[in-house]
Amino acid sequence: MTFLCCALSVGWCVGCASIKPRPSVADNLPAAQSANATQPSPVAGTGEFLSALNATVTPPYDWRLDIKEPTKPNVKHYVWISPTGNTAFGVMKFSLPLPLPHDSVLWVFLQEMRKSEGAATLISKIWDRNLRGVRFEAEGGRYRLRTNFTIRGLTGWMTYAGTLRDQPVDVDELREAENAREGTRYGKPQK
Repeated sequence: MTFLCCALSVGWCVGCASIKPRPSVADNLPAAQSANATQPSPVAGTGEFLSALNATVTPPYDWRLDIKEPTKPNVKHYVWISPTGNTAFGVMKFSLPLPLPHDSVLWVFLQEMRKSEGAATLISKIWDRNLRGVRFEAEGGRYRLRTNFTIRGLTGWMTYAGTLRDQPVDVDELREAENAREGTRYGKPQK
């Protein structure tokens, strides 16, 4: 299971964003990655396909993109931070060297959370057949994550709405992050 170590670590930078019209996800990517994203949708709230994540995402309006640089090449982790800096919407895509069950990968994820945050408590876990995956809630030393987790073949995704534990939860921001999480679609869009 060490092949996933450091690959599924959790975290985001906390900061403030100024209010301005919502840029495209592609506008926030470094030049090398911008070519991988589609052009912005003219309609706010319309998802954009990001090839690095192999997913269509609809981040909340005016949230700032923070791309995490995992230590493993088989992991991509994008996080959008709310204007207050206390809430995040994140998508993590990872590759597995062989087919593994959800429980094994979740166990490794929690071990990594313990290493990076000093704590990891699985609060709830339920199989969702519509998601074809697991919905779980976990709390670490700094963050509380409400996560959709699915595996398709050798590729897995964890899409989450996260909050800082030491700050009050902004209910509206959390709702926005949860809506973005639920709106995320994995794989290439059907034409």
